[in-house]
Amino acid sequence: MSSAQPLLIPKGFRASAVRTGIKASRNLDLALLAADVPCTAAGTFTTNRIAAAPVQWDQALLPSAQIRGVVINAGNE
Repeated sequence: MSSAQPLLIPKGFRASAVRTGIKASRNLDLALLAADVPCTAAGTFTTNRIAAAPVQWDQALLPSAQIRGVVINAGNE
C-alpha cells in the first residue's frame, strides 16, 4: 500500500477519499468533492454516438450553475 498524498482542497470546498475495493491496488479509489455553496460546472464527454446511461444523465445536467458536489472513481481494473 502506498502512502497517501495530502489532499489539496480549494477554499470553499470539502473533500474526502476512501478505499472501496474498485482498484486491486487497495489505494484510495473513490472521492467526493463538495462545494459549500452552489457553483458553476461543465463537463467533457465522449464523442461516440452511443453513450452509457450515466454519461447521458450527466450530459443532461451540465453545464449548470447549481452543482454542489461531484463523486469521482479512480477507474476499474
